Amino acid sequence: MATETVTPIIDIPALVARAEAHVEQHPYDALCLALLVPVYLELGRHDDAAKARHNTLTMLSTAIRTNTLDEVLRAYGVMLNPPLGDSATPATSAA
Repeated sequence: MATETVTPIIDIPALVARAEAHVEQHPYDALCLALLVPVYLELGRHDDAAKARHNTLTMLSTAIRTNTLDEVLRAYGVMLNPPLGDSATPATSAA
């Protein structure tokens, strides 16, 4: 029986590089940093995971100290669901 080589559908190193470039451009993006932590751990990049986790917790604790909880949650919601702006999806165009 021949051994097959499986080609990954998703290029994880390329996605990590894109996320890291995003963090370089947006150093206060706690959500992106938080998403990188488990990826770094899976890739064996434990020092990077620890640094990303530390920076994420530092940013979030600072946000909570300097804003009301409502403001922090609203900002977090915007990060998860960014406004669409002027772009229209096919579903909204048909309406």
